[in-house]
Amino acid sequence: MSIKKVFFKIKKDDPDAKIVFTSAYAINNKEFEKAKTSGLYGLLTKPFDLIELNKIITSKN
Repeated sequence: MSIKKVFFKIKKDDPDAKIVFTSAYAINNKEFEKAKTSGLYGLLTKPFDLIELNKIITSKN
């Protein structure tokens, strides 16, 4: 299942879900922007560190 399908399935099941994806692959910018406007908190490209994750989490609170 694609990251796009996973995201929209989660949001359908729980509209208040706070989602941060990690991926080792490049993500289509158009799809990423659509997901961001639909509530995606962030996307981390592997490898990433906990400082990057913390920045995403704290910037949304």
